Amino acid sequence: MHELSLARSIVDTVVSRLSGMDSHITVKKIALRVGPLDAVVPDSLQYCFDMCADDTPLEGAELKVTVDTIDGRCRDCGSVFEVEQPVFLCPRCHGPNIELEQLQAPVIEAIDFDDWPGDASDEGL
Repeated sequence: MHELSLARSIVDTVVSRLSGMDSHITVKKIALRVGPLDAVVPDSLQYCFDMCADDTPLEGAELKVTVDTIDGRCRDCGSVFEVEQPVFLCPRCHGPNIELEQLQAPVIEAIDFDDWPGDASDEGL
């Protein structure tokens, strides 16, 4: 279950960024963006995140997962299409000569805090 390692990574990343800050800061919500080929099951990730976040400033935080779309382009016929599953065949000519666009690793987009001294949220964390 790779959701567990992803959840651990999210918690470790945020906790390390919060180290040295006010110990009363609690995280309310984390926005995470993943791609369709990351094969993340949002409910499983939330469950794993809840376990990993116990006894940290992230305990009780909501993990909002957004699954991006990814486009494929057929190098043979030029067709552009949305890739929804790891099936790399052109839907038009059924050729396997596919180029994927916009691949990226999961990314933490935003973190919202309950008690942030000063600002209501942190855009640059």
